[in-house]
Amino acid sequence: MKLYFRTTAFRLLASSAILSLAACNGPSSQTKEAAAPPVKNWMAEPFTQSPQVLLANGATFADGQHLDGASAFLVQVGQRQYALTANHLLGADGGIEPTKKRSLVNGELVSWKLFARQRATDTVRLDKLLNAVDSDSSDALVFSIKGGGTGYQALTPRYDAPAQGEEVYLIGCPYAEADCTQNRYPVRVEETSDTEYLLAQNESPTLSGFSGCPVVDKQGRVIGLLSFTLQEPSGKKHTMITPIGVVKRYLQE
Repeated sequence: MKLYFRTTAFRLLASSAILSLAACNGPSSQTKEAAAPPVKNWMAEPFTQSPQVLLANGATFADGQHLDGASAFLVQVGQRQYALTANHLLGADGGIEPTKKRSLVNGELVSWKLFARQRATDTVRLDKLLNAVDSDSSDALVFSIKGGGTGYQALTPRYDAPAQGEEVYLIGCPYAEADCTQNRYPVRVEETSDTEYLLAQNESPTLSGFSGCPVVDKQGRVIGLLSFTLQEPSGKKHTMITPIGVVKRYLQE
């Protein structure tokens, strides 16, 4: 059965949404272009030594509403960095009611900062929401960055879909773990489409606080962000991922 129909059915059954360079080297009579350093696979290191990639949100709007918590991360494209988090956090799942339209965010935003748990003073200051159009139906928000947060790792995007059965990883922290900075949870790809990836969640924890967290492959490349958990009447759980490819047009070098 096609993913569209399966995930539509799952949504009806779901109990709730979670808060939840290569270089060319050749002879030259003038100068030689330096080879770009290889991209380091941070996932190959022991996870306790991994750089910090998981961030949390702290946003304030002109109407006095606040968005705090859940998850976010940085993406590196060429010389530029961008910040991503989940769109549904602009509603009740993020403590904002009524739901704030994307088109209103830039005009009403006082500040939006990202930071790692336990490092709230080391912040990334966001600038503008780049996909601030209400016609965008994806669950991804893409922001340009003002500065700060130099101690955090930005992820390289992977735009091609993972294979069915491929092992990928959620990088997140349950709200229940007060001292958590980031954990890694292996999951497997069940199905993919251009707009959604479905992952088996059998071994995962309760994902409260994972909305907007990065999902990465074994090379540490981000394939998408976590959007929702879905549950069948049998109790089997699934995790819905918004692919990074749906916002590729906003991630310019």
